[in-house]
Amino acid sequence: MTSRNGTKQFLAQTGVLPVRSGTSVRSLSVLEFSALLAPLIVAAFERESQWLWILLVANIAVLLWQRVFAEIRGRPFTPDGVVTAIACAIVLPSSTPLWQVALSLSFGIVVGQEIFGGRGRNFLNPATVALAFLIFSYPDRTLEVLSPAIGLSVIPGALLLLVGGLISPRVIVGALVGLLLTSTLVDTTQLAANMLPASFIFGLVFFAADPVAAASTNAGRWVYGVFFGTMVALLAGGGAVRVETVVSAALLASVFAPLIDSGILKLNAYQRGRGYG
Repeated sequence: MTSRNGTKQFLAQTGVLPVRSGTSVRSLSVLEFSALLAPLIVAAFERESQWLWILLVANIAVLLWQRVFAEIRGRPFTPDGVVTAIACAIVLPSSTPLWQVALSLSFGIVVGQEIFGGRGRNFLNPATVALAFLIFSYPDRTLEVLSPAIGLSVIPGALLLLVGGLISPRVIVGALVGLLLTSTLVDTTQLAANMLPASFIFGLVFFAADPVAAASTNAGRWVYGVFFGTMVALLAGGGAVRVETVVSAALLASVFAPLIDSGILKLNAYQRGRGYG
C-alpha cells in the first residue's frame, strides 16, 4: 500500500496525465470533438461541396476499423476516431482522391492507435500518422493551405482544451518560444511569416499538444514544446509554415516524447537520490 501511495505521489509531482491509463478517454474525445466544431464549420463553408465526401470517407474508414478491433477484443465500440477523421479532413484539399483518404486514415487509426490497444494506450496521434503516411507515400499530394479564419476558429477550442486540462499550457508556450526564437536565428527577415500562421496553430493544438502524443512530465512538456516549435522553424527553412511541415514536426516530437519523459524521470530520481545521500 505504501509503495502504491508513493507511486501516486510521484506521478502527481511529475504531472502524468490519467489519459495514458485510459481513465479519461471518453471525456478527452468529447472535448476534442467540441474543440474541432468551429474549425469544421469554417472549413465546410470555405471548401467545395466535394470536400464533404472526404469528410464522410474519413469517418467511415476510422469507424470501420474501430468496429473491427472492438469485435476482435470483445470490447464496447467507442467512436472516438471521429476526432481523428475530422482533424485530418480539415487539412485535406477537396482534390484528394477518396481512395487515398480511406487508405491514409486506415493506416493512421490502425498503426497509430488500435494496434496499441485503443485510445489512451497509444503514444502517437493517429491523425498525424495518417497525414504523414499520405505525405510520404504521395509526395505530389499537397495538404490544404489553412485560412486565417480557420486559425482564429481554433482559439476557442484551444481555450476549452486548456480549461479542461487536456492540453498543457507548457507545451503551447514552449512551442511558441521554440518557433519564434529559431525563426529569428534561421532568418530574421522571415520572422513575420512564422508569427502564428493558421497551419501552426491548428497543428499545435490538435496534433502536437494531444496529451496522448505529448510528453507527460511537467518539465518534459517544456522540452517537448520547444522541440516541436524548433523543428517546425527548421523544417520550414525560414519560409512560411505549411501543414506538411507541422505534421512532420509533430510526428518527430511525439516519437521523442517517451525519451524526453524517461530523461526527466531519471533526472528526478537522481536528484532525489542525492537528496537522501
